[in-house]
Amino acid sequence: MATVSEKIKDTYEQARTQFNGFEKQVEKKVAKLEKDAKARLEVVKEQLEEVPDQLRGQWEKVVVRLRSALAFATREELEQLGVKVEDLAKKVDKLIRGDKIRSVASKTTKKQ
Repeated sequence: MATVSEKIKDTYEQARTQFNGFEKQVEKKVAKLEKDAKARLEVVKEQLEEVPDQLRGQWEKVVVRLRSALAFATREELEQLGVKVEDLAKKVDKLIRGDKIRSVASKTTKKQ
């Protein structure tokens, strides 16, 4: 019959062997999980790289729509346009007066 210390020693050795086997299994599973996680991470990275291109295209469409909807002249631009319109109106008035003067002058020369 085995003594208590021999039984404890045998039990300890069995537990240690089982623990070592369990530890190896855990290491294998962890390594596999790490490998799977890295592979999935690469897939996610590829998908994320595609997203900015899609967003950029959509954002440009939104910007074009907003520009056309919000195309208002600034106060300075309106003032500049007002000055140009006034200049053009003065030139048109001068042309009209010039035509009237010529028509009056031509009528008076025909009467003589």
